[in-house]
Amino acid sequence: MYPSKFAVNGVDELDFNSPMSKAKLKLIISIAFPEVDDATFDTVFAAGSAAHNNDENISVETWRAAYNQSQGLAM
Repeated sequence: MYPSKFAVNGVDELDFNSPMSKAKLKLIISIAFPEVDDATFDTVFAAGSAAHNNDENISVETWRAAYNQSQGLAM
């Protein structure tokens, strides 16, 4: 009834919360956040991984929350 604003692009809300490999996540983040360099991505990935006790797979939402926290932004 009220689809996500990303639904027109074929992206479901579950896609933001599904854990994925670091390589796949890096590709998505490089497109969504072109200003994020490799070192920043790795630092934020490590923080998100530690917060969820998973060294290999985290979601876009987990990465974004860790990124916002690293930037001092409200979640």
